[in-house]
Amino acid sequence: RSQRGLDNQEPVDLTAIVNDALDTHQPAAAAIRLRLDAGLGAASVPGDARLLHRLVSNLADNAIRYNVTGGSVAVTLAVTATETTLTVTNTGAAVPPDQVGRLLKPFQRAATDRAAGPHGLGLGLSIVADIAEAGGAGLAVRPRPEGGLTVVVSFPAAPRVSAGVPPGP
Repeated sequence: RSQRGLDNQEPVDLTAIVNDALDTHQPAAAAIRLRLDAGLGAASVPGDARLLHRLVSNLADNAIRYNVTGGSVAVTLAVTATETTLTVTNTGAAVPPDQVGRLLKPFQRAATDRAAGPHGLGLGLSIVADIAEAGGAGLAVRPRPEGGLTVVVSFPAAPRVSAGVPPGP
């Protein structure tokens, strides 16, 4: 569904979705003693609530699943006049910069020795990429020199409609 694009986008409370995803994944984080830090202001973005929930849930799941015992996950939302940015950063194993692009493809993981295993099938970030593209959001994935990844999803600001003036073409 995410690959078809979005015909109808509605304002979605991204802050509530992030809080829900973090609450859902808290037990998995606690099991490996991860510190979850969230800097969340009020943020609403245009989109499909179910797809945005999947995007955020996949980011939270990956940040926890591909982490180290005692590590951390940081999630922030930043709003400007032109965009809303969701940033998820985790600690974890080092990811070579030349491997980052393949993480956005289906059934790919940083470990090249197998496509499936206890850490999943390698679909999480490819689904995130498809949902971001369908919603017109930008996606950047950067390896951290000390290990782990920083994933940034940049959602365009919702068009503003002035009272009595229909939106332009």
